Amino acid sequence: MRLTECVERGRFTLENRDEVFSALYQQNAARMVRYAAGQLRSRELAEELVEDAFVLLLRKYDQLTGHPNLPGWLWKTLQHLILTEVKSARYRMEVPLEQDFDLAAPEEDRSVLADALPEGLGPRDREILLLFYEEELTHEEISARLGISVLNSRTRLFRAKSRCKELLEKLQKSPSSV
Repeated sequence: MRLTECVERGRFTLENRDEVFSALYQQNAARMVRYAAGQLRSRELAEELVEDAFVLLLRKYDQLTGHPNLPGWLWKTLQHLILTEVKSARYRMEVPLEQDFDLAAPEEDRSVLADALPEGLGPRDREILLLFYEEELTHEEISARLGISVLNSRTRLFRAKSRCKELLEKLQKSPSSV
């Protein structure tokens, strides 16, 4: 009971760090995981973020000695970690590898358009042209796969088509350079 009172009243020092950490973990970890899992809808991710909060506590323990509410600091840290995760998840798309392999066209089928594209075309231009014309992806699907906006997908395709057209016209005007 003395340790619980020590934690609740903020009487912790570098000497009793291990005891305080253990008590904080035993009193808060399970509840923190349940809270984070409710926010994130993923128990694994919740456990990872709670672990990160406790690792931060250990790293900053010397700065936190004498803190008036160490359990409160832990919970606030967890809330910040959850918020950061939610924000970054908006820009991440996780696709299992199995689905990628099932959806991918055989390599020999892809080479038809790739071989027809002019040599001077950059890799980004080739990529957007192949995704749109060969894999027949929509701009929404392209933007999700490349991690860009739909507007950026449209712009990149327009510019790639323009560069491709210019290069093909140059090749037609000077057949000797081929």
